[in-house]
Amino acid sequence: MASTENSRVSANGNRSNGGTFRVASEGAMILQLSLLSSSCAANSGHLFETGAFHATTSACIPRWLVLGRRRKELALNQSHPNRFPFHTQCPRDDGCGVFVLQMLTGMSYDDVAAMIDWGDKSAHYTTWNDLCGVLAEIGLSNEAPIKTSRWSDIQGVAIVHVQEDHFMLYDAENGLFYDPAEMEGPGVASDRVPTSYLTVDPSALEPFRVRLKHSVGSNGVGWSTGRRAS
Repeated sequence: MASTENSRVSANGNRSNGGTFRVASEGAMILQLSLLSSSCAANSGHLFETGAFHATTSACIPRWLVLGRRRKELALNQSHPNRFPFHTQCPRDDGCGVFVLQMLTGMSYDDVAAMIDWGDKSAHYTTWNDLCGVLAEIGLSNEAPIKTSRWSDIQGVAIVHVQEDHFMLYDAENGLFYDPAEMEGPGVASDRVPTSYLTVDPSALEPFRVRLKHSVGSNGVGWSTGRRAS
């Protein structure tokens, strides 16, 4: 992850300790974590990282406990409207920008990728120029990306570039982080640090989505290029 701090940023910009389980039996849970941590360290010499709920010894820590915080975050999404479908890039480490545009526009991954000039690149690593080029081609006007290091600066819906050269989609209105590097999403918090963002008006995408719906048939032909998706 981009942040070296053992905390996560929620949609309202507040930081909370990643090692705290806010459930009804919080005291019992913390005691369980302490006992499990001590047991693992004593029996195997491995460390238990409570901040991220990761353990190097899977035999000591139950899977439900390791994934507990992530499941809690996803459960919170039930109170937040998800206006974009979530797509993960896992297990690949490239294509994040393409996946972001796929979530934003409703296009297929292959159709988005076909609109980018990859040159002699063997992997789909994107830049702001690549993403802005696709947005312009589908008729969505956009300004130059704005630099920032704070999530609280971002309003509305935005494509966000974060540290470690990664792109994600952020819906500030509903407090949702669409990070394609995650297996599931969207999340209600992120420990990534933004470096720049580009605000997008979702209502401006509606005319494009109508054209997309009527121009892409069952033969898999791209909406504007006429190229068959690979």
